[in-house]
Amino acid sequence: MNQVWRLDESETTDLDPSWKSSLSFVDNPAVNFNWAEAPGVFSASQTGTFRPCQPVGFSMSLFDITFYFRTKFNLSTNFGPNPSLRFTYLVDDGAVFYLNGTEVFRKNLPAGQIVFNTLATQVTDATCATVSTNIGPGILVKGVNLLAVELHYSNQAGDSDMALGVALDIGIPITPTPPPDPPAILHIARPDPNDPNTVNLWWGNTHGFALEAANSPTGPRWIQVPNMATNMLISVTNSMPVLGSSSTRFYRLHKVGF
Repeated sequence: MNQVWRLDESETTDLDPSWKSSLSFVDNPAVNFNWAEAPGVFSASQTGTFRPCQPVGFSMSLFDITFYFRTKFNLSTNFGPNPSLRFTYLVDDGAVFYLNGTEVFRKNLPAGQIVFNTLATQVTDATCATVSTNIGPGILVKGVNLLAVELHYSNQAGDSDMALGVALDIGIPITPTPPPDPPAILHIARPDPNDPNTVNLWWGNTHGFALEAANSPTGPRWIQVPNMATNMLISVTNSMPVLGSSSTRFYRLHKVGF
């Protein structure tokens, strides 16, 4: 909320559109005297309910309908295809928020094109609020970004206040990456030395594998064992009738889908 902004509070015509999109737009007060530099929160002649998110950092002059604000911030990472923005804001009366020239939020202003003398649609008291929105790819960039806001007065009877405060949080959608499965190792043991027809097969906590059986290590026919689990008892002689009777039976794990 106390971010330092460049602000223009003396315009009576539309600005060059690059004010909200270009990092090289001249907003240096030493060169362009319409612009000043100050920290938020910004306020002008507050007479109504005023609950700022934090103390006022700069008092504006209430002469014009619209004030213009620009601030830059740096990102050290890319933000993927669909980042989310969360604005904590204080707006009295209406505002449009632009990120690198793209409108990302509008408050108390009519639909369509906004010009320097567009009036806010209603009188509002300045209280803290929060809104979240998702934006498309390519709006945020790695490196320097520009957040621009134009603040509009309602110019209605009984309204003599303007205020702006902005805090921005950026969220990245993350798809968790599950840990890799442990190696698929098939174990075999005879649980009862006196029972030659039953073996115990197990392969721990590895998932996504099917247990298959054949009468020869070269196949040619491998059959998926029904009702398989990661720990199961298999009867060599009668668990797979489709394979017929055999004095030997071979088993393997097959990764499902491969």
